[in-house]
Amino acid sequence: MQIAVITITRNNVEGLRRTITSVRCQTYADILHVIIDGDSTDGTAEVLDAERRNGTAMVETAPPAGVYDAINRGIRVALDAGADVIGLLHAGDTYASDDVVAQVAEAFDEGDIDFVYGDLHYSRAGSDKVLRYYGAAHFTPAMLRQGYAPGHPTLYLTRRAAQVAGPYDTGFRVGGDFEMWLRLFEHTELRPCYLPLDMVCMDTGGLSQRWYSRLVTNNRERLRSFRMHGLPASHLNILRHYTHVLKSFICRKQR
Repeated sequence: MQIAVITITRNNVEGLRRTITSVRCQTYADILHVIIDGDSTDGTAEVLDAERRNGTAMVETAPPAGVYDAINRGIRVALDAGADVIGLLHAGDTYASDDVVAQVAEAFDEGDIDFVYGDLHYSRAGSDKVLRYYGAAHFTPAMLRQGYAPGHPTLYLTRRAAQVAGPYDTGFRVGGDFEMWLRLFEHTELRPCYLPLDMVCMDTGGLSQRWYSRLVTNNRERLRSFRMHGLPASHLNILRHYTHVLKSFICRKQR
């Protein structure tokens, strides 16, 4: 089973190096690393040239057209290359352990499933200190109506699921992750599986983690997603999702 790991990057050369190293350290052998660069000007080109020469990653560079355009490009490259499963690990993010992809592969091998998701945590670059844990053990699809979804970097899709769900909506700035979760769970023929595993260490500098994006843009785009899918769109529902975020943190503390 070939698992494609898509990394999108723009002007984050140090973060990209950390991510590349993390992918290379995975114990699972059949990984296709796809890197989509948005015409970086900070030294990223030299790193990508080395990846091309070594044959350790498939690289595509294009003028930046948004996060979700880049993700869609990566998915197309992965599907065209014959990948069986597709996941995301963006520049600056790393795997929480060296066997994450192996455990993802095992989940797909053992179960008749179409996508998996798990837990993640946030840390500052270069630090092992966990700033926040974002778990999905208590997640149910009903929580999507309150704006709560599993961590997007923990999502791994089969080819079938990627084709059924379709591409990410490029009209979103940071909320396309959530809209994709709505789409996946709306397709009841797709079979999900929760993987009880800390999968990803997210760099706290991610676009959707900035305060303005989280409190304003993210919530506004969640409301837009609700309307797109014919769900009640209220600010009260959106606020409720923070209770689930708190619960995931408390559950981790009690382990």
